[in-house]
Amino acid sequence: MRKPGAALTIALLALAAVCAAASDPWKSKPYDKWTKKEVEKILNNSPWAQVVRVPYHPMLTGDRPEQHEKIQIGKTVWDPAKDEQANAVKDTFKPDSTFVVRWNSALTIRRALYRDALLRGISKDEATRRYLAQQDDEFEVVLVPVGQTLLPPTEPSTLLRNTYLELQPSGEKLIPIRAQPRREVDASRREGYAFQFRRLRPDGSPAIPQGVVRIDFFTQVGPRMFRARFQLEKMFAPEDLDLY
Repeated sequence: MRKPGAALTIALLALAAVCAAASDPWKSKPYDKWTKKEVEKILNNSPWAQVVRVPYHPMLTGDRPEQHEKIQIGKTVWDPAKDEQANAVKDTFKPDSTFVVRWNSALTIRRALYRDALLRGISKDEATRRYLAQQDDEFEVVLVPVGQTLLPPTEPSTLLRNTYLELQPSGEKLIPIRAQPRREVDASRREGYAFQFRRLRPDGSPAIPQGVVRIDFFTQVGPRMFRARFQLEKMFAPEDLDLY
């Protein structure tokens, strides 16, 4: 016999799951009703948009600030390990960088980009042309800096050479056909890197076949390495897998 407490726990968990689903705007509201806050959530922290934090690198070797044990200031020696304000100083002047790796070709993302453009005063026709048009033979992933983070400079050839998607559980790697900086990745006019991949293999089969459960993104710019994981079981909107 099931205990009353267990039944109550199951009921609460079910209610929590329903509430969590209702809080996801791509499941609960038409995209033309999304608010600015909901659009920001979809574009910056959702199954299609993974936050990536990259450690601060003061040198091309990739040294972290804490590797410099002591700093001479006049006649005093400042030891960051013993200074209670050290972390605040480091975070202010040498913060870790924050980026978003976004599955830009997903319909949910394109709808969020469209809605964001409308909320920023861009005409419906222009927003439709920019964000709702679909590339039938390609899909796109972008890397975008957040807040005060700057996009590290690099060349398209370097991006192309150092970027791939790894399909799990097979471990197969997909290489982009193009990779380049883009001046405006969205209506907020943020600069980012854009990576295009072929949707189909030479034999006509899907580049992302059935059985893939996770897609790992990787690129490297100088000493900075960017990694993000996309869980396909979460990339549904509302009932179909949403990649492009």
